[in-house]
Amino acid sequence: MNDPTPTTRDIILARSAALFADKGKEGVSMRDIAREVGVTIAALYHHFPDKQSLYLAAIIHAFGEKTAAGNDALNSPGTPWDRLRRFVEWMAKLLTEDQVFAGLLHRELLDGNEERLKVVTEKVFAKPLADTSILLHEIAPRQDAQMLAFSLVSLVLGHVQLRTILRHVSVDRTPRDDPQAIADHVLNLLLSGMEGMPDPNPESSPVDTAQNAK
Repeated sequence: MNDPTPTTRDIILARSAALFADKGKEGVSMRDIAREVGVTIAALYHHFPDKQSLYLAAIIHAFGEKTAAGNDALNSPGTPWDRLRRFVEWMAKLLTEDQVFAGLLHRELLDGNEERLKVVTEKVFAKPLADTSILLHEIAPRQDAQMLAFSLVSLVLGHVQLRTILRHVSVDRTPRDDPQAIADHVLNLLLSGMEGMPDPNPESSPVDTAQNAK
């Protein structure tokens, strides 16, 4: 079955997201977006009253469209480790290969205001983070699953952001910055770390932080 034809609004969101990822919110005008989409300024304002509303809609559209596949990986068949591996591989591939997603995410983390990040988190990132916490709780039930989830995302994101530097400092020049290499390293590090972590509260029952995150 063919995908439905994108609407004018969908086209505006996709192309403006690419512009914002490349030049930043302040580097793009409504006139730039209208020109890129091929519509008049009046038509653009018919869909979005101002650049702020368009920017928020564009990043939610860009993030939400991509994170659906991550949710599928987290809730796919298989053992908890199988599902975690699929999720980490998906995340590493997305951040290294999708320049629009990665560019918008990096800009928001550096320059985004707190209120906008709150909205984006609630609409896009809260569910995959909660699902990741629940999955990690299955793997390491006596650890803080939410902190493990944050650490997992931070490891992948950090390696992707620093991979250009890694190319210049690698002693043996072995490629370590492709998505699969990043995913394998993060998973091995996480597995070794969780196996070696002491019980944080051996005298009491484990707290299901993943369920609280949900």
